[in-house]
Amino acid sequence: MSKVLEVNDDLPIKTDEPVHSGKVRAVYWLTKEDSARLIKEKGYDVAPDSELAVMVISDRISAFDCIWKGEGSMNGVPLKGAALNAISNHWFKLFKEKGLAESHILDVPHPLVWIVRKARPVMIEAISRQYITGSMWRSYTKGERDFCGLKIPNGLKNNQKLDKLLITPSTKGILKGIPGVPEVDDVNISRSDIEKNYKAFNFTSLDHIDTYEKLLVEGFQVISKALADLDQIFVDTKFEFGYVTDRTGKEKLIYMDEVGTPDSSRIWDGPAYRKSGKVIENSKEGFRQLLLKHFPDPDILLNKDRMEERKALAKDNLLPQSVLMEVSKTYSDIAEKITGQALRISEDPRGEIMTILDVQYGLINKGSKRGAAQALEQKTTPLAVIAAGSDSDMPHLETLKKELGKFKVDAEIRICSAHKQPGRLQSVISEYNKCGRPVMLVGCAGGTDALSGTASYLSTFPVVSCPPDGMNKTCLTNPPGSSNAFIVKPANIAKFAAQLFAHHSKDISSALDASIAEKIDKLEKADSKLTGKTPGAAAGGNFTFVEVASDAKPLVVIAAGSDSDMPHLETLKKEVEKFKIAAEIRICSAHKQPTRLHSVIAEYNKSNRPVMMVGCAGGTDALSGTASYLAKFPVVSCPPDGMNDTCLTNPPGSSNAFIVKPANIGKFAAQVFAHRSKEVAQALEANIAEKITKLEKADEQLSKKQRTA
Repeated sequence: MSKVLEVNDDLPIKTDEPVHSGKVRAVYWLTKEDSARLIKEKGYDVAPDSELAVMVISDRISAFDCIWKGEGSMNGVPLKGAALNAISNHWFKLFKEKGLAESHILDVPHPLVWIVRKARPVMIEAISRQYITGSMWRSYTKGERDFCGLKIPNGLKNNQKLDKLLITPSTKGILKGIPGVPEVDDVNISRSDIEKNYKAFNFTSLDHIDTYEKLLVEGFQVISKALADLDQIFVDTKFEFGYVTDRTGKEKLIYMDEVGTPDSSRIWDGPAYRKSGKVIENSKEGFRQLLLKHFPDPDILLNKDRMEERKALAKDNLLPQSVLMEVSKTYSDIAEKITGQALRISEDPRGEIMTILDVQYGLINKGSKRGAAQALEQKTTPLAVIAAGSDSDMPHLETLKKELGKFKVDAEIRICSAHKQPGRLQSVISEYNKCGRPVMLVGCAGGTDALSGTASYLSTFPVVSCPPDGMNKTCLTNPPGSSNAFIVKPANIAKFAAQLFAHHSKDISSALDASIAEKIDKLEKADSKLTGKTPGAAAGGNFTFVEVASDAKPLVVIAAGSDSDMPHLETLKKEVEKFKIAAEIRICSAHKQPTRLHSVIAEYNKSNRPVMMVGCAGGTDALSGTASYLAKFPVVSCPPDGMNDTCLTNPPGSSNAFIVKPANIGKFAAQVFAHRSKEVAQALEANIAEKITKLEKADEQLSKKQRTA
């Protein structure tokens, strides 16, 4: 799981249009329906028919029109995207507070995400310069004195402050058919060029050119003063503008893109410049200068005629991680200085974005991955659905998702209350019943857990409860047919999911192997440290991925610590076989035969059949805890003494689930194996339909009786 968001244009965000992917940001235009819904739900102050988009910023770093990557698969700069967004948000809010103009940003769901309104862009990138430096200085040293129609005097020195703010606009993109303006990207233009061709640059009227320059100058002054208060020097920046229509139908100019960031500006350290004229960059210019010094032929980076060589240079040369981490520090330090708030490193930015856009905004396509290249993978990639009755439990849901990620299991969070939204819950279950992927649902409802019971009644996939309020026994008292299992600890939910999906995915299988081996190795090293003896090979290691044929017959192993519980074991076998699943009974006590139990688990770990074990030990249920620690298949406790809390109090790593009723064990096994066996799936569907039909007939008879009474 990466802390850097490199790819930002493949998120499963609902859109009918191609994703616009820029150097750093990706834009997903929302459907008319979703735009209208969000405007109403969130109360955005825009026209009701405004078009909205989700704008996602990446942590990629570009310079000299190329994307640069680091060694060790560091394909971006940690915190870079969050820093750029935080700084822009800060300045745009300040502009609005000062009465300048609004921006395109309506909402900030996540540090890397904006909800924006569509604007008609002015096709100009306007650079405001207070100091002569960079490309302007390089041109100046070659004798150039006319910049975008503005004359500057002789005798200037590098990094010198100019007498007044210089506005040097250039074209945004390639503009065609404008007299005197070359048809190339980012070409310098003058105020005269803009006035003569204002419509070609997307201005509504000549007057608006004055408005644009006024907003530009005032915006620069606001940032410059704020930075001066922090003893920083605002050297230059880029502004972009666009038109929107407000609620009254009035058109107005707004700020767009980003402003005052390390990417779009130069910011110098004030004390160093005052003391000796030394420039310490708090912007991307420092990275540009590093690249110019890093490569022996800097002309490749500066000469636009050598673009192909430049692209090859960026592709073939990975930068040291230390370089990218230094850039990260530059960006995060200046962002925290400007905003007064610390930036948070995300452990899983992609997952966080999808969760928030799903739960809080309803903008994620369910059970799918974006892109045709992933279509085949999507059909077989396992999915854990974390379902909750309220988003107030989000910390618990995020913990579950994080734990699942450790085992390489895809996860998505859904909010659907069984009490408040029973119809929606049924619709969600139906959606995943049809999705075609191996699915497990984690029910996360506190209080009376109706969610898990309802979901497991209707689903063709296994449901496991992990309530936010911990030891919640309502997860265990559902009637026959509500077949949800119960696991208390989020870490054990994740391992159980890995055991369930291990035959479907080599990545999940390998992560499960590593987890088992790591824990056992840690114990053996601790013992070795105490005894001074050299530890042997980890007892849980040396697994291999076992390929299971698509037509392999599922097997339920009913394991007990004693044959004295045979009536219970026979009942379980009978219930399992109702769903066309083979079952066999094994006797191996965790207390009396730990080595034999270990051997039995190893036997089934190597099986080329899909396996589920039912642990049936009364008293202190060591059998299920030991088996689930070592198994590469799911283990579910169903003790002969019924409501046995010891099935739930095992440590992390002992990932057995708990189901009290044998009838629900049978159905749960069918839900585990339905994806693999048509025969099992048909038996499961018949069972669900039979129970619902029985209820409907009972209601019909009662209604008829009461009408005729």
